[in-house]
Amino acid sequence: MSLRANIKPPLSNREGTKNKNDENFIEELRQKREEYGVTQTRLAVACGISREYYNRIEKGKQPLNDELKEIIETQIGRFKL
Repeated sequence: MSLRANIKPPLSNREGTKNKNDENFIEELRQKREEYGVTQTRLAVACGISREYYNRIEKGKQPLNDELKEIIETQIGRFKL
């Protein structure tokens, strides 16, 4: 069983309320993803989450926990040319 399968989203919006750091992270993530030519689906699969879930993260509708943030950072780095 992969570690990614054990990632649990925050229980509520309180746990991962959107802050300026998250907004900056999300914007930088979107820019990198587009720059690297990676689709949301491809990055989501690499992170072990659904495209729909990833899309909510990128739109700022889904709070991020530190574990998932670290996984996304690692996976987007793998696509760098």
